[in-house]
Amino acid sequence: MVSASAKMGFSRRSLFLGVILVITITTSIIFFANVEAREYYAHWIISITASTTALLAISIVYQQKHHHRLIEKADVALAIALGLSLCAEIFWATHEIILEVVPTVPSWADAFSISAYASLGYYVFSTYLRFYKQFHFNYALTIAAIIASAIFLIFIITQTLNFADLSSYRGVAVFTVIIAYPILDAIIMVPAFLIVVNYKKEPQWFTPWIFKSAGIFLVVISDSWFALFVVTSMTNELWPSAMIFAAHNVIIAAGLLWYVLSLATSRTDTTFTKSDNSDSADSNTQQSDTHIPRLNGSKARATSSYIIFFTLAALSVLSIVLIVANLFPSLVSIWSVDRLIFFASSDTTEGTHETAISANTVKIGALLPLSGVSSSSGKSTEAALDRALNDVNAYFSDTNSSIRYDLVVHDTESDPTTSLEKLRLLAKDDIRIVIGPATSAELEAVKDYVDKNDIIIISHSSTAPSLAIEGDNIFRFVPNDLQQAEAISRVMWDQGIRMVIPFWRDDIFGHELMQAVRANFEKMGGEFDKDSERIGYAPRTGQLAASLHRINFIMWDNALKFLESRVQNALTKYAPDKIGVYMVSLDEVTPIFIQAYNHPILSKVKWYGSDGTALNEKLIRNHEAALFAVNTSFTNPIYGFQNMKNEKLANLLAEIRSQVHVSPSPYSAVAYDIFWVAAMTENITRNIESNVTSNQDIQVLMNALTSSANSYSGVTGNTTLNRMGDRAYGEYDYWNVTAKNGEGQAPTFSWNRTK
Repeated sequence: MVSASAKMGFSRRSLFLGVILVITITTSIIFFANVEAREYYAHWIISITASTTALLAISIVYQQKHHHRLIEKADVALAIALGLSLCAEIFWATHEIILEVVPTVPSWADAFSISAYASLGYYVFSTYLRFYKQFHFNYALTIAAIIASAIFLIFIITQTLNFADLSSYRGVAVFTVIIAYPILDAIIMVPAFLIVVNYKKEPQWFTPWIFKSAGIFLVVISDSWFALFVVTSMTNELWPSAMIFAAHNVIIAAGLLWYVLSLATSRTDTTFTKSDNSDSADSNTQQSDTHIPRLNGSKARATSSYIIFFTLAALSVLSIVLIVANLFPSLVSIWSVDRLIFFASSDTTEGTHETAISANTVKIGALLPLSGVSSSSGKSTEAALDRALNDVNAYFSDTNSSIRYDLVVHDTESDPTTSLEKLRLLAKDDIRIVIGPATSAELEAVKDYVDKNDIIIISHSSTAPSLAIEGDNIFRFVPNDLQQAEAISRVMWDQGIRMVIPFWRDDIFGHELMQAVRANFEKMGGEFDKDSERIGYAPRTGQLAASLHRINFIMWDNALKFLESRVQNALTKYAPDKIGVYMVSLDEVTPIFIQAYNHPILSKVKWYGSDGTALNEKLIRNHEAALFAVNTSFTNPIYGFQNMKNEKLANLLAEIRSQVHVSPSPYSAVAYDIFWVAAMTENITRNIESNVTSNQDIQVLMNALTSSANSYSGVTGNTTLNRMGDRAYGEYDYWNVTAKNGEGQAPTFSWNRTK
């Protein structure tokens, strides 16, 4: 008898090839995207593929009910599981892409995701029990799979326990959720694995079950893969897990599609054979065609219509969202939905910012953190540079000069290694002046290269004191952290703090600033925690896919547990109002504060921050993180403007805010001034370089830069440099988070300048 799949000219091989093609396309989109783009592409791809699988599963159940009046329990269970998983992914994607808020753990997404395992487990085990005798699944292989699953589970639980904080209800809840995933993974892993490895023994009509089980097994791999790597600190690259998630949806969809097509192409038999766990062995050994429910021609056409309708409806909704977000970004700017659009990835912002290229066009480079742990400031800085580019070119046009400037931007991904790679690209383009990078860790990574290759770097926000070196090729248009350390130490002392416990990111920025604050505070007569060198934390990955935050939360809990012990020890010597926690952090401040909110002892003392956390938009968008900041009077210094009433400055900040939909960092205005000084420097040296040697060229450029900076007064005020190449003058503003309560509504949070 000819199978339904053969009638439609569809074979297992062609299905395999189709699946490989689709997986290759979807994973390539994620793999070849830049860091910032990866998370958005990943969420879109996972959401679309998850929607497809859920719709196919629901359509199968509908067909069974509508055409046969009998429904397979296993198919219902699978449809429920896929529907719940889709709800979880939508929740995570909404928070990550639209709201840009870190979802807490446990969250509704965890509830949906964990609930899906019950239905998923029923489907896998019912399928295994239904067919294991018929296909003679290997008993020894079954035992081996169970043992491997147990070893995997014991390893994950043991490793996770090392990071867990079980001293509070919140800590127990987080640990329970995190452990629930590998336990449930281990349970469904065994039957799914056995079905997949025995595919050669199984006839062609069993193809849907093979693909669905293979997809479920991939869920286990993806869900546990990143747990294994993050918990053991082997890598901080979690995006490959998203690629596996997308692949598992494609594979399950392939199995469901085969089943749907079999239904739609069967014409002769309208009888549906119900098969569940109570089926007899004889019914399991029927001819292959009896396992495929069949429809007559009219019903097949109706089925196909439903499938096409649901698929087109889903694609139409997604298309409308993209079109509306693209055409009317102002309608959704409050949530920054413009970042949803594929074209809003860093792929589109990198490269040349358009200026008509001519023989008199001078290129200026920029290394900006458009993604990663410093990305909160990268977009506003890029907007400021775009404005500077337009203003500078307009100025030279009005003065009848033929010189024009072009801006070439590269995303450093907030990573020192990537910064050096992108700097080499700018060097190949014969660019001599580069604005950025933003962080001291990145600047340290590129220092040797710029000194040896006659490139000038002008950072708008790096402040590490160790990088203040006279005569090198690095300039910084902000004061170094020695001034910031003195300023925040004075504020803490004036507010009655006599004991400081630091909590700092373990890189050049965090370590040097912590040490500078310690030196200043102890000089004033205050006490610094004796274990301050041990309270540093390893920076995590920064912007994480929301579904992966559960692992990082427990790791932050582990770091906070040690900090809590130091605060508890300090409380034996000082009153709470005499103790302060000094934190040096970047964008990871948000998940840290979410966890800190659930450590009551940490809320008893005041917290102080740095320019790395001041004006962080993600912090005030998360209720628990913002509330912790309010409760602890979290005070942050950041380089301030010398003339807040400057009309040009006000217009610049307003324009940046309208573009990026967040309050711009003061460092974005600093970058605006840097571009002006860089342009004037290039203009000066064009007239004298023809008379100097190549060895003298860089010195001429550096002298011209220093002269231009010392004579320039921009939107941020006087840009005079000291002999180290850092800004000589500067004051600090202080910002904290305030809550505004509305009647019957949850409070809203905002940054407030205190002085």
